[in-house]
Amino acid sequence: MSGAAEVFGEKGYLGTRLEDVATRRQLSKGAVYFHFASKTDLAKAVIARQYDLVPRLIGRLRPRFPRAAGLLTALAQEVARLLADDPEVRGSFRLLAERGLIDASVDDPFAAWSAAVEDVLREAEHQGAVPAGTHSAAVAGLVVSALVGLHHMGEGAAGPGVPGDWPPLLGALLALDSPYEARASAGASVPSRACM
Repeated sequence: MSGAAEVFGEKGYLGTRLEDVATRRQLSKGAVYFHFASKTDLAKAVIARQYDLVPRLIGRLRPRFPRAAGLLTALAQEVARLLADDPEVRGSFRLLAERGLIDASVDDPFAAWSAAVEDVLREAEHQGAVPAGTHSAAVAGLVVSALVGLHHMGEGAAGPGVPGDWPPLLGALLALDSPYEARASAGASVPSRACM
């Protein structure tokens, strides 16, 4: 599966042939077709391997980051690292972005990812790290959209990767009131919230 994800990551859905996957893994085409009847089935399987990516990462990072805001920042850093270093994750993210080309029935993991991030955002609100009354579901959707968009933001660089300033941006996103209020209390001119 990792070889398939790597090829999809490099060539995209339309540019990948099952023969490319077989060659990469030094398999016969018959061996690939034995497990996957079509390129669509293979692409769906590659995507399915990432359905639990965000909940899995949160579970793995939680012991090291007991504060929810730190956990969210660590999550962003880990996703950035995986997109830069892990061809399977990179390929899965590319296929997620191209899922409209694959098949209308391709499931996406975004609801599960958003639910996991929403839980952490609620924790952050209870810990005082996120303003009270924050619409956690909407912010979680925004965070997940940003995580998925990391792949595309890094595409034009010298190879796959992500912008290095992404993790601090998550902190700014989660604390929108803090910089605004700090500038206002210091007497700085700030735009009205209606303009933001």
